[in-house]
Amino acid sequence: MTDSRILFALLLAASGATYAQSTLFRCVDDKGATHYGETMPVACAKKDVTELSKQGRTIRKLDAPLTPEQQKVRDEADAKQRDNDRKVADQRQKDLALLGTYGTEREIDVIRDKDVAQLDLRRKFLEARATDVDARLEKVNNLMEFYVAGKSKTAKVREAKDAKDSKDGRGNSKDAKSAGREVPPQLQADFDRAKSDRSGLVLEIARLENDKKDVVARYESEKERFRRLKGGMRPGTVLDEKGNVVIDAPLQRNAPRR
Repeated sequence: MTDSRILFALLLAASGATYAQSTLFRCVDDKGATHYGETMPVACAKKDVTELSKQGRTIRKLDAPLTPEQQKVRDEADAKQRDNDRKVADQRQKDLALLGTYGTEREIDVIRDKDVAQLDLRRKFLEARATDVDARLEKVNNLMEFYVAGKSKTAKVREAKDAKDSKDGRGNSKDAKSAGREVPPQLQADFDRAKSDRSGLVLEIARLENDKKDVVARYESEKERFRRLKGGMRPGTVLDEKGNVVIDAPLQRNAPRR
């Protein structure tokens, strides 16, 4: 017998001793037989017990001790209830803040548009920077080609015209000595920095666009919840992603007037 069952039996025995002169204990065993006693019958140790007055009136009912399996089920149910209560409390706090912040759906739209406008302004700034970086990258890249290929883009344009003049008597290019020269470290550093800046701006612009979508979605979600709260949904009601009620908030005696 576990400690909890022993304690339960002792409490019942003490209760029986206290009321021995004025009460009876009754239980039904697994075979359907009913047991009575002025003190707790042994057969009732693990059963639901009814305490009766001498006149047969029910004084109280005592539940049987839980089995380990039953106790586990109860503990899980209690934990789930505590979790639900926490979710309801958190959601109720958010709902009351929502109702206290906005008076109409139009007010939500106005604030949303202001936030979106700030993001659009930031994007225009980044795109202007990207244009500057592109110009810098093109300039540096042109210089890079001169060192790598031995000729600039301008030289390439004049290539056909100067083809005869650019060859010596043996048919070799006079610019051949400049081809394949090592790129100056500072020029290479400028090129790498420009490429890195361009990649960073592309990522930041993409991230900004995602932020804009999130902002719009968040305000639309708040507006939908505001509409439902104004329509009678109790603050604290927990919904799933599809808007179905998962946990219905209990009535509040002192609920604020909306």
